[in-house]
Amino acid sequence: LFLSWYRQRRRKILARTKNSFLTKNKGNFLPRSSVKYADIKHDLFRNVLETKGNVSAYRVPFYLSNGFLQTVFFNYFMPAPQLEFVREYVKFNCGGQASLDWHRSKNCSIGSEQKEIICLIFPALGTSCRTKYVRHLVRYLVYQAGMTCVVVNVRGTAGTCFTSHKLFDIGDSEDIRHIVHHIQSKNKESLLVAVGASFGSNILVKYLCDNVDQDNSPIKAAVSISNPFNLYELMNREMNWPFNHSYCRNMFEGRFLGWFKRRISKYSDVFGPHYDLKEWLEIETTEKFCDFAATEVFRYKSFEQFLQAGSCGNSLQTLNTPCLFINSLDDPVVPEYLIPHEKLRKNENANVVYTERGGHIAFLNDSMKCWFMPLAKAFLEA
Repeated sequence: LFLSWYRQRRRKILARTKNSFLTKNKGNFLPRSSVKYADIKHDLFRNVLETKGNVSAYRVPFYLSNGFLQTVFFNYFMPAPQLEFVREYVKFNCGGQASLDWHRSKNCSIGSEQKEIICLIFPALGTSCRTKYVRHLVRYLVYQAGMTCVVVNVRGTAGTCFTSHKLFDIGDSEDIRHIVHHIQSKNKESLLVAVGASFGSNILVKYLCDNVDQDNSPIKAAVSISNPFNLYELMNREMNWPFNHSYCRNMFEGRFLGWFKRRISKYSDVFGPHYDLKEWLEIETTEKFCDFAATEVFRYKSFEQFLQAGSCGNSLQTLNTPCLFINSLDDPVVPEYLIPHEKLRKNENANVVYTERGGHIAFLNDSMKCWFMPLAKAFLEA
């Protein structure tokens, strides 16, 4: 019964995408294998891919041919590298703070005439430098590319203490702008690049779109992995789609909502004078929590306005920084219809790579390595 259901579902998906934008425009600059479409607009990056050959063909192992399996296997069964991070705190004018987790290699030597490259990593929601994919990415960029990596943790995440009642607003890039300029001011001779994953990639691209002056932009290139683009449609899809309904609700309400209540209780002296903590702690459903956060905390008119304000897909036309977008079409979290193909195609700074398989922030190949990491390295170096 399961195989019959899967075959029928697969036929429907293929029929729906048969005449889509992706099948009409296939890439010529990447190894074909599982790459469905590639639009590489920067000549230097294209030349790197064609001449150096440092990005191998993406071949998916048969036992991980499903996006859900890729995502689960990478996050639960792949061993995590042992890395040491040094934490630094960034203070905001309102009294709040964010944290930065730095990792430098003492053994990687950089040429005297070559600038140090600092890569800012924006992790997905609920993840940090302790998460496996973040550690794999940091290890690759530090020891294979010779970069210095810093994981950006916004207010209250990754063990960062709340020192102000103000929370991180996804619709306002001021916190990210403050963090980036803090890093740049302390490393004036370094070159800044960035990599974002899932929700973190949405935050990164939103900041780049808001910072329209490319000449004064501290970040010179960026890579976006499994970007959701439209947070409102993503939330509606996860709440209503039968296949992911119970999984996403349990993850959000059981993990995130429970974590948030514990943090609120712990810092009741910080939030108590500004919010009704009793009402906050009694929230049991995702809908009530989202409505309360949007209207009472961030002062938006509705939850939809809050998410639309924080969605990078609505402002891609102002993207002036070279960016590489990597998404998988079998992503169990971000479906294909959330990707704004037309906006990405029209923007000369948007380079896109779509794969048929790869899951959500996984892209494991037949060697059980993350295929997107050499691709990200080549783009940032170009």
